[in-house]
Amino acid sequence: MEDQKLENLLNLALGATEEEREKSLNLDVGYHPIDREWELIIKYSGNLDQVRALAIQVVELQNEYAIIRISQSRIDLLSDIPEVEYIEKPKRLFFQIANGKRVSCINEVQDTRFLDLRGQGVLVAIIDSGIDYANEDFRNADGTTRIRVMWDQSLRPNADEEKNPPKGYRMGVEFTKEQINRALEADSSEERRRMVPSQDISGHGTAVAGIAAGNGRGSGNLYAGVAPESELIVVSDDITLSPGGIRIRKKGSAGGHNGLKNIIGQLGTENFKRIRIGVGEKPKGYDLADYVLGHFSKEEQPLMQEGITKAMEALNLILAGNMDQAMNEYNRREK
Repeated sequence: MEDQKLENLLNLALGATEEEREKSLNLDVGYHPIDREWELIIKYSGNLDQVRALAIQVVELQNEYAIIRISQSRIDLLSDIPEVEYIEKPKRLFFQIANGKRVSCINEVQDTRFLDLRGQGVLVAIIDSGIDYANEDFRNADGTTRIRVMWDQSLRPNADEEKNPPKGYRMGVEFTKEQINRALEADSSEERRRMVPSQDISGHGTAVAGIAAGNGRGSGNLYAGVAPESELIVVSDDITLSPGGIRIRKKGSAGGHNGLKNIIGQLGTENFKRIRIGVGEKPKGYDLADYVLGHFSKEEQPLMQEGITKAMEALNLILAGNMDQAMNEYNRREK
């Protein structure tokens, strides 16, 4: 018999297998399969003492609502608490996102037949309640973060734990991309929260960030934000260029390069900047993989060092927004 305190969707989710939840766009929302824990919303009366004794985390809201994190095995016990009146799970608001993009004419702006503007080269800043940095919409295809830096002003600095405010400030804690990536590699959500304890309690900042720049991975690529594409620069080798020569392109095909072919396949687009560094033509009889992974000769080493230096100089121009200048200065024909 279904628990009358639990909303229908939560009852369905608890009765489904993990495979069934994964296939659904709604049943798995709020569930953390690695830890077998749920984020839930409860309506209560009185106090939360018994809830706190059961839950992993409790955040009080207004008007006797609270957001909790609790083990799935304890939800029945949660329902038995007299002060708990109603329990529901979070929802995905796909329709609101899709309809908002339609009425704002974002679909036309992103249409590849016309403008094809998807936030390429744009850095988006969100000043809000925070962000769920583990959300798939803010992660790349390899699982790393798209967030360059995160400043949580609700946390207290702790230099001993490498939790410091931004330079020139005394409040909050700044987390770098490297710190966030290390946290995302953690074995459990508990360890991840210990490493980067920033949380978006209300979810508003995460929603705003998703609308602005979500890449759609969290919804199986069905729904993306206004600017889903982050700036991306790829450096690759090129056997058609002599050692140390460089070529810069705004976008283009793989040109037979297996590494670029893989990147294009993973991203689903050829629209990313790339710098090619020449390694010289493969000698007859050599295996291509063995050649490009081999060592340079003594004569080639200074040429390659010069090429790497030029590539770094070009990269600095590109990062400063001077892509055309970089192409003009470094895409010179080899003599």
